[in-house]
Amino acid sequence: MKKKDKEKLKQEVELDNYVRELEKSDNVLELVEQHLHALGKSNAALHCDDEIVFSPLYTLVTKQREGIKLALRKFKRKVPKEDADAAHEKDKQHDKEVQEEIKEESKES
Repeated sequence: MKKKDKEKLKQEVELDNYVRELEKSDNVLELVEQHLHALGKSNAALHCDDEIVFSPLYTLVTKQREGIKLALRKFKRKVPKEDADAAHEKDKQHDKEVQEEIKEESKES
């Protein structure tokens, strides 16, 4: 395998890792957003108010999730939600194979 191809594979593996980390961050922020939304609704109900006033943190979380989604749309392959776990396992296996190839070729050089 050529050096150029090795570098390209290495960059693809790194990009996949970054995409996975962004997905994890988005999942965490989604839970935070849901919690803050429920908190705002419960505060409105507690004060017998029809208007829900969300905290500034809620706004920051939703804006951050929009940024993450934008980045994911740019780099992420389209994977149905139910197949995401299988796709991650396949990606991990592929990454492992690429790492082994790189090790073997570095031994040959």
